[in-house]
Amino acid sequence: LNRSARLWAMDNIASEIGASLKPSQYNALTFIGSSDYHHVSSILLKQFLQPITVIVFDHRPDWNVLWPKVACNSWVSRQVEKVNIINIFEFGVGKAAMRAPWKIAGNLRSVKGGRLKLYGHYPMPLIPKIIPNIYTEDVYISFDKSCLKKQESLTNWEEGRMRLDMVLDIIKAIAKNKNIVGMDVTGEYSLPIYEHVFKKAYAGIARPRKYTALNKSLSEIDEVNESTNIRIAEVMLAK
Repeated sequence: LNRSARLWAMDNIASEIGASLKPSQYNALTFIGSSDYHHVSSILLKQFLQPITVIVFDHRPDWNVLWPKVACNSWVSRQVEKVNIINIFEFGVGKAAMRAPWKIAGNLRSVKGGRLKLYGHYPMPLIPKIIPNIYTEDVYISFDKSCLKKQESLTNWEEGRMRLDMVLDIIKAIAKNKNIVGMDVTGEYSLPIYEHVFKKAYAGIARPRKYTALNKSLSEIDEVNESTNIRIAEVMLAK
């Protein structure tokens, strides 16, 4: 399903991914792969029917209202429409995503309505005020490592400005007050192989030329990303 699911997935491919999940894989820490597949988070969220809050760490807000329903740049916009998802809080969002032309297609209605809340790279001082505004007991976390500095994440995308310590501190603070029912992680490096010319053309527009894994050896990429993954797993397994 690599090529079929990269960047966006048609309904039949999304259904096939969902059908492959076993109940024993629910409520899990799931490493999805490249940020090209961040929309798989929306498939994992289907397992939850109760009221839930979604916490997203990402350099790009993935809030496009025009793109296909299951796509890496629109999945947040689609999830905020669901009845059981009370709020989505996003941390690490870059300023460029909030400017034209990307802002034009953003889900400003959900932001103005308060269901989608966007924060920048340094939200830690706000966390004591944010946690009381998480109204559900259950919380799901989606962590795209592209929001991190390149010393901690080498991806197909541009460099974020958050540090892993800050992200983990926020997760720990949430875990003290709420029940984290699951988490997924994207932001690995993946050689882009496209299903058809339309995906390749879109990638040519959206993907930065100076991505963080550029000119890095595969061994260096793996070493950096695996070190970060292990630290994430240690925090989540200890909670």
